[in-house]
Amino acid sequence: MDGPALEFAAYSYFCATLEEIFTGELTRLRKVRVFDDLAASRHAFAIDTRLAWRTISATRRACALKPYDPPDLSS
Repeated sequence: MDGPALEFAAYSYFCATLEEIFTGELTRLRKVRVFDDLAASRHAFAIDTRLAWRTISATRRACALKPYDPPDLSS
C-alpha cells in the first residue's frame, strides 16, 4: 500500500538519516558523495516514494549506517 502513511514514514526515514549523518562522525562525508546522494533521495520523493526509500537506504549503506526495510502497510 502506498499513500500518505508510506510518504510520512519515508520522509521520517530521510530526516533520521540526515540526523545520523550530520550528528555522527563527519569524517565519513569525505569518503562518499553524501550530498549528491541525499539530494537524489530527496528528489526521488517527487517520482516514487518507494524509490526514495531505496535511495535513502543506499545512502545509509554508503555511510556505514544500518538501512531499514519500508514498513508493511497492508495490515
